Amino acid sequence: PCRVIAGDDNAAELSLAENIVRQDMAVHEELEAFQKLVDAGEGPLAIAARFGVSANHVARRLKLARVSPRLMEALKREEATLDQLAALALTDDHATQEKAFFDAPDWARTPERLKAQIMQAHILETDKLVRFVGVEAYLAKGGVVITDLFAEANEDSPRYLTDRDLIVRLAAAKLGATADAVASEGWAWVEIALEGVAWSQFP
Repeated sequence: PCRVIAGDDNAAELSLAENIVRQDMAVHEELEAFQKLVDAGEGPLAIAARFGVSANHVARRLKLARVSPRLMEALKREEATLDQLAALALTDDHATQEKAFFDAPDWARTPERLKAQIMQAHILETDKLVRFVGVEAYLAKGGVVITDLFAEANEDSPRYLTDRDLIVRLAAAKLGATADAVASEGWAWVEIALEGVAWSQFP
């Protein structure tokens, strides 16, 4: 497609179009250019249509564009890879991203290890506590759910709940209500346990 665009104010867009259509540009430059278009009011779907890429590609690039500036500098210096940044982008917390990457030795900076480090504080939607509480109840209390944008196309995209402590509190409250109902039947005592096997915990 051909569009007539005024010069200086659209330099980033012109450069992005030329490099995506004609030749590859440095990844960090593409990330920064997409982010500038969004900051200027462009929507991801409009950007995808304009440059002939998928909406998912744009969403992934925008997610990567929001990683820690320190990590972006590492990418520019080729001290970090795009796959490493994709693993770290599972959290928006820059301090967590930087700690996972820069505090780890080189051998522990594989995308798989970085992802595992980032996800330690999260909990899968399929976890037993999540199924007991319910995602809707978690969201109603201000919980946040994230999706792995970088999962392979042939994989299910798992959802993660970012506040494990909130899930535990909600599960304890829900189970506590059940315990109160049981206690009202006349039992001498009732206790709850969120983990383990009950008969092995209580004398």
